[in-house]
Amino acid sequence: MNTHLIILFRALVALSAMAAMTVMTAMTAMTAMTAMTAMAWAQAPDLDGQPFRLVWAQDHGNQLDVYGVASQCILMKYDSTVGKEEVLLDRLGSYGNPMLSPDGDWVVFSDRMTNQIFKVPFAGGEAQAVATGFAAELWRDPADGADTVFVATEPVGYLGLPAWGSIGRVPLHGEQTEAKPFWTGRGTMANNFQLSADGKVASGQFPWPIGGVAVIENQRWFPLDRGCWPSLAPDNSYLFWQFDGSHRNVVLQDPISRKQWTVNLSSAPGLNGREVYHPRWSNHPQYFVYTGPYQEGSGGNRIRFGGKGVEVYLGTFAEDFSSMASVRKITANDRGDFFPDLWVKGGREAVSGLPQRDGFDVANDVDYSLYFGWETAKADNRGPEGQPLKKLHLHDKAYLGPNHEVVLRGRGGHANPHGDHSEWRSTVGKTQAWTIEAVFTAANETQTGRMFGYTQRSKHVNVHLNQKTNRVFITMNVVGDPVEIDLGPIEKGKPLHVILSVDDVQFRAWMNGRLIEQTLLGKTFWGQGPLLWGEQLGYGSSWQGTVSHIRMISRQLQADEVRERTARVKEQLAKRIRPKRATVRARLTELSSTSSPAVIAPYKNELSAGAYTLVEVLEGTFEHEIFAAYYFGILNAKMNPDRPQKIGEVYTFELESFEQQPQLRSELKSYDLEDPTLEAFLILP
Repeated sequence: MNTHLIILFRALVALSAMAAMTVMTAMTAMTAMTAMTAMAWAQAPDLDGQPFRLVWAQDHGNQLDVYGVASQCILMKYDSTVGKEEVLLDRLGSYGNPMLSPDGDWVVFSDRMTNQIFKVPFAGGEAQAVATGFAAELWRDPADGADTVFVATEPVGYLGLPAWGSIGRVPLHGEQTEAKPFWTGRGTMANNFQLSADGKVASGQFPWPIGGVAVIENQRWFPLDRGCWPSLAPDNSYLFWQFDGSHRNVVLQDPISRKQWTVNLSSAPGLNGREVYHPRWSNHPQYFVYTGPYQEGSGGNRIRFGGKGVEVYLGTFAEDFSSMASVRKITANDRGDFFPDLWVKGGREAVSGLPQRDGFDVANDVDYSLYFGWETAKADNRGPEGQPLKKLHLHDKAYLGPNHEVVLRGRGGHANPHGDHSEWRSTVGKTQAWTIEAVFTAANETQTGRMFGYTQRSKHVNVHLNQKTNRVFITMNVVGDPVEIDLGPIEKGKPLHVILSVDDVQFRAWMNGRLIEQTLLGKTFWGQGPLLWGEQLGYGSSWQGTVSHIRMISRQLQADEVRERTARVKEQLAKRIRPKRATVRARLTELSSTSSPAVIAPYKNELSAGAYTLVEVLEGTFEHEIFAAYYFGILNAKMNPDRPQKIGEVYTFELESFEQQPQLRSELKSYDLEDPTLEAFLILP
């Protein structure tokens, strides 16, 4: 049997589990919906007087082929000069990611059953083979006017939403040729891999859920945010968007200035605040398409149910892209309509009022001595040549805070805990120099716990950092004996920027820029052991607080580097979000559903909402008698045993405003509460 047919069969068997990757309902989106219902959602009569064309896949099976993995669709088209839906190809088959060519005269689609790419004239005709693989993008070279198909190959993971090994390019017209290399970054999601007009920058996920832009010339990508379904404006503004966790809003971002804002898509008439999907920018920067509403099934995760009521909508951005100016419903039928693409006559020449760029600068001042780095979950946490570094995994009561830092409320995050870090030991053993850096913010006035540890499993010390009462101590293995140095105080809620650096026997530490020096009696020793922040796998007490700006460097930092680094980190910390926190007792009156770790995989977290009535404020200020609060029903791929579960029970918990939790935009959310307008908060684990 054909290998792709075998893979497809297995994927279809697991379709229900795969569909759980879709994102659940968010309270913030419902609040946005309420605020926008007064908007005049005009039905745009035309697109700047220009004709337009659309193509999409229409499900003639069970209406569940949201990911385009089954052979049960037909290919549809819409021509504004005709004004009605028409069949382009009536053969039941697989029509993955159909796209219109830059001149609007051809439609390119991918047959997921045969792993082949085809083209067909928009006017109608026979499908013609183009290449083997998956068609990720169509683009016209401004230099010679040649049309190119970008071909993704070597899929890994879910067949509906796989990560691809590489993306090559072939001509749209002419004889079939072998794809020429274009983007070699592995693990790229091909849905909405879209190029800027100059072909220098592309949107994508590398892989899900980290979205960002790829700089083609340098073969580097830069993360912007977590979410799904990214897209890139078709001019040279490099304006980027990505879906939030509710599948109701797109978060737009300028990758140069890093300014970002949210635009709601689901409040148009006919959508009624429901989930939407398949958002894709057209060839004109003001216009885009998407599908909805997804309202079949129950609970907050409706996309996986598809539905015959899913239609194609065409949206128009306001001139400054701050909101939707208008929206129009294109289709009206009793079939599920998926994967739309829009072409507007003259769109390729259109330029938005946003700044137009000529490339994306890539810094060359790289530090090849960086062994491990993790600034925040939103930062570019890769090595000097763009290579991935070891992952920072979160365990037990650890989650991302509002500044995308790690919040530790039990066992903390760690990097490659079961590895022996032989590369680090070997390099440091030769250089006899090393630097460890991080920003720690203590959650308690006094506590005893392990902030950082690199300890052998025999309990022999390599290096570890502890808080004892309100002071910080470093312990190092010096010629086989532990040496402890008092580094000074740490205050609750105040970030402490720690740089620890050793060269031979000279030890230096900078605590928020304050220098501590000591000559050791011998060289430090590094044996086998795990790296952990916040706990030491039974070898030390847990530490509670936040951690960010982690770096491990196989050399000692110089004084000028420390001054520069201290100033940079201080500037970043000054911009941090600091949500107000309150401790309350409240009675649970209504509860949303919670899934299971197996159902939501590969997601690891799920937030579920509950409705509460206030009983008592124990600490801080809190003025809401009735409110909604999200809790982690699933945290780090485990059911949260502390989650509220009994209606009528009074619970005590700490709350922060949910609006001040941007790191949670991409998380799965379940909101089944009757009142969508309740003020929402986050219950801290």
